[in-house]
Amino acid sequence: MKHLPNTFNSVVSGEFIYVFGGSGSERTCHRLSVKTRALITEEMTGIKGGTKISVCCDGEDHIYLVGGFENDRLARVDRYNIRTNKFERHGELRLPCYFLVSFVYNGKLYSIPQYGPDLVIYDIATKKSETHTPPHLFSASMSACTVCKKSAKYHTSKSICDS
Repeated sequence: MKHLPNTFNSVVSGEFIYVFGGSGSERTCHRLSVKTRALITEEMTGIKGGTKISVCCDGEDHIYLVGGFENDRLARVDRYNIRTNKFERHGELRLPCYFLVSFVYNGKLYSIPQYGPDLVIYDIATKKSETHTPPHLFSASMSACTVCKKSAKYHTSKSICDS
């Protein structure tokens, strides 16, 4: 079996594990079927590639690709349609960044830089982003997820926090 690239982030949706970009595989998307163990590799067309891309699923049809690094930090918000297997540019964050922890909750995409106290909120409908520095965020966020579209959780080096 072909090895997947060294990557910062991956996401599971349906029967597939998705990996976007990564070291030595900056322009590719890999889908690994957990049922058949088949690995499908395709080029990420219409968007930038890169490494250190944060990815999260909206629980519907899209996986969002946020930030990353390709010769420099990226401010991109792109998405991949899991029904059509097509990529599209969606919008931009206010600041370019990578090493993000991202999740979708109530129609908004939340991103927390791994080494900073900021919270970037991207409204999927309006394609506008804003940055906040809430006092309760830690300086070392490590992972995040949404649970049944009802709550969001993120993990830091110190604790697990609820939204």
